[in-house]
Amino acid sequence: MGRPILINDPPDKAESAHDFSLGWSLLWVMGWLFTVVGLLNTVLIWVPLRFGSPEYEFTSVAASLDGLPLALMGMTFALASSRASGRLKSATAVVVLLVVVTLLVLAGGVLYWLAVPLALNALKNQPLPRLGIEKSIVKVTVQVVLYSAAMLTFARMGSRKQPRG
Repeated sequence: MGRPILINDPPDKAESAHDFSLGWSLLWVMGWLFTVVGLLNTVLIWVPLRFGSPEYEFTSVAASLDGLPLALMGMTFALASSRASGRLKSATAVVVLLVVVTLLVLAGGVLYWLAVPLALNALKNQPLPRLGIEKSIVKVTVQVVLYSAAMLTFARMGSRKQPRG
């Protein structure tokens, strides 16, 4: 009939290791899925490219940052599971991707802020639409700062040497 199950009875080590391995593998697949889908959505916001149009730049940066959490969550899942399961090439790829996306977010922030004076001047006599632009400015600024800080932190954490054990 098997051994009785007690509340504090630890599971078999072999069974536990298999469960952890499966869990990290599932998280790895889901992480890369979220990363690819999230980044694809962001890339499609920018297609076709129309640099030089302040409205396009202003709205594309804001929309890209709004969609970034899915890709950021995916990269975080992929990085954590890669490190936990010893997939060093995958972890390195995520770290590089985090740095590249951070640079793109910072560039997007600069592009956005260059379009801000034009947007505010266009709406100087329209208080209601101007309020919407001002809210967007605050939101985008906070997103650029926080997402960049988070991604660089994750990249730094993910690039640390793994302890020998």
